[in-house]
Amino acid sequence: MKMKLHQRLLAGALVIALTLTATACGKQAQSVSSTSSSQTKTSAASPSAKAYRDAKKLIKEGRYQTAMDRLNDVANPSQRVQNLKGDLQSYLKAQKAYDGHDYQGAVSALNNRQSNNQRLNSAMDTLSARASGAANGGQVATSNSSQTTPKNTKANSSSSSSSSQSSQVSEDQAVVDFATKMGFTGSDYQIITQSSSGQNFHFEVRRNNSDNTVANMVGIYSYNSQTGTVSKIS
Repeated sequence: MKMKLHQRLLAGALVIALTLTATACGKQAQSVSSTSSSQTKTSAASPSAKAYRDAKKLIKEGRYQTAMDRLNDVANPSQRVQNLKGDLQSYLKAQKAYDGHDYQGAVSALNNRQSNNQRLNSAMDTLSARASGAANGGQVATSNSSQTTPKNTKANSSSSSSSSQSSQVSEDQAVVDFATKMGFTGSDYQIITQSSSGQNFHFEVRRNNSDNTVANMVGIYSYNSQTGTVSKIS
């Protein structure tokens, strides 16, 4: 009888011990899970992560300088923020060189890429192609030059300089959108604006051969930046 009672007491003690152990493990696991979740939320809501998301949206809208300003607001930027800033700096530097007719300088500024932002890389490819085309003697409009028009079209001489600059910004974005839509985003492509009227553009597309000695004609295209419609003219 005493033996059975002793066995029952041992069994009861074992059950209590197992229960306490399971409870402790459950609380520890819950604590670890809670800590991990808290750390994830903190990381996702960090100023660096928020600035990165904001900058991506601004780049998608073509507002590159504003995106740069947003990233500059971050006190302790993450590595991906630094990479994106590096590419934005290169693009803005190249755009400034391009507008100043320093086409080789523009191409050189776009050689290094640090981020994997598809829209920015596409814009960099397009600008590099336009700068290469201009450096090789192609006719490319810039924000400091007059709009190129066909012989049978009269340029509007009464347009103000601010209106011309606004039109050029629209043209730059149209080139990026056209190149992305058609897949003409490699550095071997040259996209030359032949003429523009409102939202309608005529682009001449050339592609360099393997050793970049000859730019072969791909075609001349009509592009409507509002509807995204493309038609090949020749």
